[in-house]
Order: sequence, then C-alpha cells, then structure tokens
Amino acid sequence: MRIRHKPLSEMDAQEYLNFLRQQYTELSNTLRNDQSLTREEMDSISKRMANLSDQMDRHENANDY
Repeated sequence: MRIRHKPLSEMDAQEYLNFLRQQYTELSNTLRNDQSLTREEMDSISKRMANLSDQMDRHENANDY
C-alpha cells in the first residue's frame, strides 16, 4: 500500500528528504525481491536509485542535515 504524500511544493525540507528516502527504499526492495525483473528493468531501477541518491545528497548538503 502506497502512502499518499502531500504535493512536493507543500513539503518542508525534512518531509522532502523522507519522501526521497522512501522512494529509494521502495526501489531497493523491488530490486531485492522481484525475481521476474528483466535486465532492462533492473538497469532502469538502478539508474533511478542513483538519481534519488544524488538528490538526497544535494538536499542534505543544501540544508545542512
């Protein structure tokens, strides 16, 4: 079950960081648990995870968490 989030524009800095972490965790769990993924799907998920990781790093650095 997906948690419904408020719009990104209404999130404060910590809520946004938590949102990014949740997205990363969901993708990580999919990679770990879904044995039916194709190589292309795994590559796509890995790229998305890398992008989320970069966003989290930038966000943490910008907000000095």
